[in-house]
Amino acid sequence: MPLLDAQVKRMPSACKRGRFDAGQTRPRHSNTQATQGLHTVHVINNMGSAPCWNTIMQISREWATPLTIGSFFLMACTGILMFFHADMGKNKDVHEWLGWAMVAGVFAHAWANLASFKRYFAKPAALATMGVFVAILLASSFIKEEEDGKGGNPGRRATKAVLNAPISAIAPLAGQPPEALLADLQKAGFKVESSSQTLISVTGPEQPDQFKALAVIFH
Repeated sequence: MPLLDAQVKRMPSACKRGRFDAGQTRPRHSNTQATQGLHTVHVINNMGSAPCWNTIMQISREWATPLTIGSFFLMACTGILMFFHADMGKNKDVHEWLGWAMVAGVFAHAWANLASFKRYFAKPAALATMGVFVAILLASSFIKEEEDGKGGNPGRRATKAVLNAPISAIAPLAGQPPEALLADLQKAGFKVESSSQTLISVTGPEQPDQFKALAVIFH
């Protein structure tokens, strides 16, 4: 039966085992070509996608679950260190960039357990719990801190004050003459012409540029 043999040979070994382990019997050779054709059609029609799909899901769980566990451990440790201001070296960079590994692991784990995952969206308690975290995300993203100096993060307010100060006023804080700061900023790629310019006018509104300039000044 060349057609059936060709179909079976093209399957991955795990899928071939799954198809016949699922209670399906291998076709028996018949004396007539018509009977062989019927057996071939019967077996091919009964070779559904479930065994291969189960194999894919098993493979997904094999790497998605360890990836989720490992990345969660990393995120938890670096997050705790950052919370207590005990982070060192590249902890913050690792937390930010390898957080994508946790995102990928969680999505893959949810995909591998899609049926169970969907059931939680039909449970009021589960929806309420997830809704709390969505609300926290929205609140923390769009509620502005007070601008009158009476509230907000002190470190952020101090940074804002430095950014809005002229370079000539920042120089004494850095322990350098204004000319030295101008030269350092120019070497770092910033376009600055006068020490009377505010630092934020040199860096622009982007935080990475602002932090880069602060690092140059307070090195």
